[in-house]
Amino acid sequence: MTIVDARVVCVTGGVDTHLDFHVAAALDQIGGELGIESFETTTVGYQQLLDWLSGFGPVTRVGVEGTGSYGTGLARFLAEHGIEVVEVDRPNRQLRHRQGKSDPTDAVAAARVALSGQATGTPKLRNGPMEQMRVLLIARRSGREQRVQTLNQIRQLVTATAPDLLDIMGLAAEGAAVLLAAAGDNPQRVRTEAAWAHMCGVAPIPASSGKTVRHRLNRGGNRQANSVLYRIVITRMSADPRTQTYIQQRRDQGRSTKEIIRALKRYVAREIYKHLPRPDLT
Repeated sequence: MTIVDARVVCVTGGVDTHLDFHVAAALDQIGGELGIESFETTTVGYQQLLDWLSGFGPVTRVGVEGTGSYGTGLARFLAEHGIEVVEVDRPNRQLRHRQGKSDPTDAVAAARVALSGQATGTPKLRNGPMEQMRVLLIARRSGREQRVQTLNQIRQLVTATAPDLLDIMGLAAEGAAVLLAAAGDNPQRVRTEAAWAHMCGVAPIPASSGKTVRHRLNRGGNRQANSVLYRIVITRMSADPRTQTYIQQRRDQGRSTKEIIRALKRYVAREIYKHLPRPDLT
């Protein structure tokens, strides 16, 4: 629907935005309706919309609804082509209820608000490093929400498989899941507590020389399980009185912090082994 007037000096546009298409309206400088048309939400569609508006005369301003959602692409495109874009609020719900709702009506209303100067907000261009930060923050927030859901599922599985593990001081559901995954769905393969310690990389390896009796760090085994044992020990070192007493006793005997931590990891592995789900072995 197009009305051509040779006296048009300048054009003001208004756009009602949607996911798949936008409805645009064109007004002359005194608010006369020049035309209403629909365009696809693609780069080609944006160019067609701008060409259509420009066909009535010089475009001075375009009011766009939803510049932070469906209208983001169009607002950026128009700004890049030197068109002033103003952000238009969606019509009041009560007013829309009384007067009815239609895309052409909303497009014309957006154009009139832009023409009258009631809408002066400049939309964010969303084409620079700030927009990249916004996208990354959204991804981070989504990842955090997904992590919470995943942890809830892990806790349900751990509770159903080995609920006693969650009673071990310093061991959370995620760590318990790591240990259970290390044991596998056929834990009968881990026939002894010593085999479990070796699997977790906490079985001490002799490194004595002459009259000096020492054991060195075992760098083998499942390193993720080993890391869980380490975190349990660190937690207990700061919060468990029994562990603190043991540490002081071993230091009095001349043991280093690393040696004490290795011994505590071995003890924790023994404690955890008792709670692993496994059939009775004969």
